[in-house]
Amino acid sequence: MKTIIIFLLLATTTQASPPSERGKCLMMIQSDRVSIFINSIWNDAKRIEETYNIPMAITIAQCCLESAYGSSNLAKQNCNFFGLKNNHKYNSYSSKSECFDHYGRTMSQKCYKNLQPYTLSDWYSALECCGYAASKSYTSKLNNIIFKLNLDLLNYK
Repeated sequence: MKTIIIFLLLATTTQASPPSERGKCLMMIQSDRVSIFINSIWNDAKRIEETYNIPMAITIAQCCLESAYGSSNLAKQNCNFFGLKNNHKYNSYSSKSECFDHYGRTMSQKCYKNLQPYTLSDWYSALECCGYAASKSYTSKLNNIIFKLNLDLLNYK
């Protein structure tokens, strides 16, 4: 298996707050497929963080887990990268961006509406409380993805 190293510049500034402490993030990606997938969802995950205050690490990890790094039939055929359902039926989206927007709205209304989690443990607890993490191993799987891909370096402002 070949390893690819990607350097990502993660600088964000706003007028209302000082520049964040974000800098360069070194991600060891285990395959071209994973690298390509992360790059394909990067801007959507960043937009979700900026719009809904859901950390990129959580969004990316959930997307990787739920869509098998974009290779699941649900992701390929329905643009559903998060396993989102309505009335026990999987949703279908016209685009990846539409799916990410629905994810952000759903998570901010359902799970994080009154929560202000700041640590990864707080986010895992929020996912468990809102019922997103149905499996007992769900947050452990997210944690493994986050640390395998060094996504923890993306958090926190």
